[in-house]
Amino acid sequence: MPDSVELSDEAAELVFRVAQEAVRNVAEHSAAATVDVRLAAGPDTVSLTVADDGIGFDVAGLAGTPAGGHVGLLLLRDLARTAGGSLEIDSTHGRGTRVHLEVPAT
Repeated sequence: MPDSVELSDEAAELVFRVAQEAVRNVAEHSAAATVDVRLAAGPDTVSLTVADDGIGFDVAGLAGTPAGGHVGLLLLRDLARTAGGSLEIDSTHGRGTRVHLEVPAT
Protein backbone atom coordinates (compact mmCIF):
# COMPACT_ATOMS: atom_id res chain seq x y z
CA MET A 1 0.00 0.00 0.00
CA PRO A 2 1.38 3.44 -0.86
CA ASP A 3 2.41 5.81 1.95
CA SER A 4 -0.02 8.43 0.72
CA VAL A 5 -2.87 8.58 -1.73
CA GLU A 6 -4.24 11.55 -3.61
CA LEU A 7 -8.03 11.64 -3.40
CA SER A 8 -10.41 13.98 -5.08
CA ASP A 9 -12.45 16.08 -2.67
CA GLU A 10 -15.56 14.13 -3.73
CA ALA A 11 -13.92 10.75 -3.01
CA ALA A 12 -12.51 11.90 0.35
CA GLU A 13 -15.89 13.23 1.45
CA LEU A 14 -17.65 10.03 0.39
CA VAL A 15 -15.17 7.82 2.25
CA PHE A 16 -15.59 9.95 5.37
CA ARG A 17 -19.40 9.95 5.17
CA VAL A 18 -19.62 6.19 4.65
CA ALA A 19 -17.23 5.54 7.55
CA GLN A 20 -19.18 7.91 9.77
CA GLU A 21 -22.57 6.40 8.93
CA ALA A 22 -21.38 2.79 9.19
CA VAL A 23 -19.72 3.32 12.57
CA ARG A 24 -22.75 5.27 13.81
CA ASN A 25 -24.99 2.37 12.80
CA VAL A 26 -22.74 -0.07 14.65
CA ALA A 27 -22.95 2.06 17.80
CA GLU A 28 -26.72 2.62 17.61
CA HIS A 29 -28.12 -0.61 16.19
CA SER A 30 -25.75 -3.57 16.18
CA ALA A 31 -25.00 -4.50 19.81
CA ALA A 32 -21.57 -5.47 18.46
CA ALA A 33 -18.61 -6.36 20.65
CA THR A 34 -16.14 -5.38 17.93
CA VAL A 35 -15.96 -3.27 14.80
CA ASP A 36 -13.18 -3.37 12.22
CA VAL A 37 -12.53 -0.37 9.95
CA ARG A 38 -10.12 -0.80 7.04
CA LEU A 39 -9.05 1.65 4.38
CA ALA A 40 -7.05 0.45 1.38
CA ALA A 41 -5.78 2.22 -1.71
CA GLY A 42 -4.97 0.83 -5.11
CA PRO A 43 -3.58 2.68 -8.10
CA ASP A 44 -7.00 4.00 -9.16
CA THR A 45 -9.39 3.17 -6.34
CA VAL A 46 -9.88 3.50 -2.62
CA SER A 47 -11.85 0.99 -0.60
CA LEU A 48 -13.32 1.21 2.85
CA THR A 49 -14.67 -1.74 4.80
CA VAL A 50 -16.51 -1.48 8.11
CA ALA A 51 -17.43 -4.85 9.62
CA ASP A 52 -18.97 -5.74 12.97
CA ASP A 53 -19.96 -8.85 14.89
CA GLY A 54 -23.36 -7.52 15.92
CA ILE A 55 -26.92 -8.72 15.52
CA GLY A 56 -27.17 -7.97 11.80
CA PHE A 57 -30.31 -7.03 9.90
CA ASP A 58 -32.31 -7.87 6.78
CA VAL A 59 -30.58 -6.04 3.91
CA ALA A 60 -33.42 -6.90 1.52
CA GLY A 61 -35.79 -4.96 3.76
CA LEU A 62 -33.74 -1.75 3.53
CA ALA A 63 -35.51 -0.35 0.50
CA GLY A 64 -38.96 -1.01 1.91
CA THR A 65 -38.39 0.47 5.37
CA PRO A 66 -36.53 3.76 5.27
CA ALA A 67 -37.88 4.50 8.73
CA GLY A 68 -35.99 1.45 10.00
CA GLY A 69 -32.91 3.51 10.78
CA HIS A 70 -30.75 2.70 7.76
CA VAL A 71 -31.85 5.36 5.27
CA GLY A 72 -28.37 6.89 5.45
CA LEU A 73 -26.86 3.77 3.91
CA LEU A 74 -29.34 3.92 1.03
CA LEU A 75 -28.48 7.54 0.33
CA LEU A 76 -24.76 6.78 0.47
CA ARG A 77 -25.19 3.85 -1.92
CA ASP A 78 -26.71 6.28 -4.42
CA LEU A 79 -23.87 8.78 -3.87
CA ALA A 80 -21.30 6.03 -4.42
CA ARG A 81 -22.92 5.08 -7.74
CA THR A 82 -23.01 8.72 -8.81
CA ALA A 83 -19.28 8.97 -8.04
CA GLY A 84 -18.56 5.93 -10.22
CA GLY A 85 -18.15 3.56 -7.30
CA SER A 86 -20.18 1.05 -5.36
CA LEU A 87 -21.39 0.49 -1.83
CA GLU A 88 -22.18 -3.08 -0.80
CA ILE A 89 -24.03 -3.93 2.39
CA ASP A 90 -23.88 -7.52 3.60
CA SER A 91 -25.63 -8.53 6.78
CA THR A 92 -27.09 -11.67 8.32
CA HIS A 93 -29.17 -11.91 11.48
CA GLY A 94 -26.86 -13.00 14.29
CA ARG A 95 -23.71 -12.73 12.18
CA GLY A 96 -23.00 -9.03 11.91
CA THR A 97 -22.77 -6.53 9.10
CA ARG A 98 -20.15 -5.58 6.51
CA VAL A 99 -20.27 -2.29 4.59
CA HIS A 100 -17.81 -2.05 1.70
CA LEU A 101 -17.20 1.08 -0.38
CA GLU A 102 -15.15 1.07 -3.56
CA VAL A 103 -14.63 4.47 -5.20
CA PRO A 104 -12.32 5.94 -7.84
CA ALA A 105 -9.50 7.89 -6.19
CA THR A 106 -9.74 10.81 -8.59
